[in-house]
Amino acid sequence: MQPTTQRRKAFILLLLCGLLCCLVLSACGDPVSPETTTLPKPTLVYTGKDFTVKYLQGWSQEENANRRLVAFHSTPDKDMYDARTDSTITIGSVDTTATAQQFIEKQLLDLKTQLKDFQQVPTATTVTIAGREWQQRSYTATTQALNGSDVTLKAVMLVTKLPDQRVFLAACGSAQSAFEQYQKQVFLPMLDTLTIKNG
Repeated sequence: MQPTTQRRKAFILLLLCGLLCCLVLSACGDPVSPETTTLPKPTLVYTGKDFTVKYLQGWSQEENANRRLVAFHSTPDKDMYDARTDSTITIGSVDTTATAQQFIEKQLLDLKTQLKDFQQVPTATTVTIAGREWQQRSYTATTQALNGSDVTLKAVMLVTKLPDQRVFLAACGSAQSAFEQYQKQVFLPMLDTLTIKNG
């Protein structure tokens, strides 16, 4: 396996909690460097099987076959993903009888065994966004950048229970140095536009 593919898979595991192995990439636009740019508001609409959300122009999408989970990447080319500057935001639903808290705790246990230097970061365990209560967990892990150097990634995962044996997941991750900007300028504005069908 090439080093670039290993880095991309490690980052996807970090964000998608092992849920997005079957996604297929499609690319569009130019990457955005959070260190030097004020990011625009999300304007393009993505319609999944059971949700709609606005996302940034220039971000690529990676969706699973049934369009219930999608990852938005700040880079248009999967082979050029660089953990030093790029971000991934994952949104979608998963079938489960577990509560939101049970689901998120299970994902954290799985990540702890799969990721290098995994550490949970103290944060509020519940948050309310757009009138919906979410379980929230944050964590860091180490991966490699395109140049082979180690990069500390930071991610936040949000999970809310839906009434019909599903949970809804939203996660954002990037290099720790860029995380706050991606979270505030992209992730939270995207969640403000989120509409969950039958939820």
